[in-house]
Amino acid sequence: MLNAEYGARFVPAALAAAVVAIIGYWAFRLGAEQWFAYMADDAFYYFVIARNLARDGASTFDGLVLTNGYQPLWQAVLALQSLLTPSFAPVVFIECAALFGATLLALREIGRSHPWMMCLAAALMAGLFYYPLVLDGMESDLVFLASAAFLAALGASARSRESTGWLLAATAVAVVGARIDAASFVVPALVMAPIPLRHKQRALALLAVCGAIYAGVNQLVFGTPLPVSGLAKSLGGFGLNHALLQQVAEAWTSTDESTLRRFLAFVRGLPGQTVWIAGVTLVLLLAQPDRRSFAGRLAAALLLGFALYAGRLLFFSSWRVWEWYAYPIFLFLLVDVPMIAVLLEEKSGRMRQAVAALAVAALIAASALYTWREALLAVVVLTAAWFVPLRPRLATMLLGLVLMGAAAIAMARTQPRPNPLIALFSKPVADQVSAVTDGAAVAISDFAGAFAYFYDGPVSQLEGLVNDVGYLDAMRKRQPIEPLLCARGVRFIVSFQKEIGDYSSFVYRPLRPFLTTFDGPQITVRREDEVAKIADASAYGVIDPAWRVYAWRLRSCTTPIPSSG
Repeated sequence: MLNAEYGARFVPAALAAAVVAIIGYWAFRLGAEQWFAYMADDAFYYFVIARNLARDGASTFDGLVLTNGYQPLWQAVLALQSLLTPSFAPVVFIECAALFGATLLALREIGRSHPWMMCLAAALMAGLFYYPLVLDGMESDLVFLASAAFLAALGASARSRESTGWLLAATAVAVVGARIDAASFVVPALVMAPIPLRHKQRALALLAVCGAIYAGVNQLVFGTPLPVSGLAKSLGGFGLNHALLQQVAEAWTSTDESTLRRFLAFVRGLPGQTVWIAGVTLVLLLAQPDRRSFAGRLAAALLLGFALYAGRLLFFSSWRVWEWYAYPIFLFLLVDVPMIAVLLEEKSGRMRQAVAALAVAALIAASALYTWREALLAVVVLTAAWFVPLRPRLATMLLGLVLMGAAAIAMARTQPRPNPLIALFSKPVADQVSAVTDGAAVAISDFAGAFAYFYDGPVSQLEGLVNDVGYLDAMRKRQPIEPLLCARGVRFIVSFQKEIGDYSSFVYRPLRPFLTTFDGPQITVRREDEVAKIADASAYGVIDPAWRVYAWRLRSCTTPIPSSG
């Protein structure tokens, strides 16, 4: 049997390496350059801004206006990378390093008190934190690393109560810097965790000071204390987010198969997976023999934070969510594993042990890497452990090793699928559009990031996510945006659309209805203003041959704008 000292010192490093090796398998096999097609379009927003920061010292996406539409710590990491190398291909290696650190810290913390749970914990991490949640160019891996360090600092503060206050404060700031809305989890955790009051006060004070500095600098430089990306997504909010509710409904009705298969598809997709794991955490908390323990208090704090997080998305946003919004599952898993370990102890009783076994099966079911066979195996192994000579600890270790093997086989057989529209908006398309626009400033909505990365000229983002306050004000007031675009030098509109067909005029909507319920600006374009149409989109890896890339001359920028008088 593994002793606590061996588990805390050696096993976490080995399992962390195994998890990252499994998750990064395809990233290294495909090569860093080819991984561009597997990244999120929003990642290219970071790349373009980082390139401009390194080259010009200006926080701008289009080279025309300043923007703060990003998570600051991840943007700083990529800006530093851009200073060191002109290519963003190595970002996948930075993500793997962050993921390795997060896994190592998480398993080391679990190994201090429950070394026999680390195999299962590593297997769950491998299954739940697989692409596209990680290695997609977004901030998720950095959030995981900062969160693991923060929870480890919380644990150290609860144990030693000495010389950990500043470490706890620094890691709390790092989590919020990596993902600003993570403050809804960090603050309740600091308040509710059983740590010395002076440590709480120090961390909360540093968070408040850093938050005030961040807001003040943003107000001074960008004209708003908050990121414009968040402000853009709040347009049309302050009510029930019907786009998010529709996304939830689509996740449940996405298949015509049996109810069980629809259920599995729901708990393995967005946003069902996050809600499901939050529910597992709640059940584990209610089953705890001592809810005032460190894990119990932390679980209660995270559930409170999730209520705040989900409430903001449900009532103060008008947008759908994407994979990187599922980062809370990492936090939940780090408290779920210790709570499961407590319930598996023989003194807990049969009922609590059964809850632990079902919780393990529920977490396995939420991972697309594991089939129903692995979920059934979890229930059988952990429930049979109390009726055969095997002990729960040994059974849990064996189950973890089996699941690690299943994850390795699943990843070796299943290659991540590239984003076909990223392939569409790749360098060949950007070059073709540049040839007809002569590198003039263009504006584009969805997938502006990948296009801007390769386009030889300024690109304005029409959704407002990496634009500025002036553009957001125009959208909020429902003013025509053409005059603003013209004043900024924009001369062409570029968009990917389903085949329009024969048209004399076409109403272009930058904010697509299936992404947000906010009825944004409209631009009417004409057939005679069409300067480019890339019809053979299948040549760029697009599955649906109906997609086209259109480029229109912005007519109002070449003719006088009628006066209002």
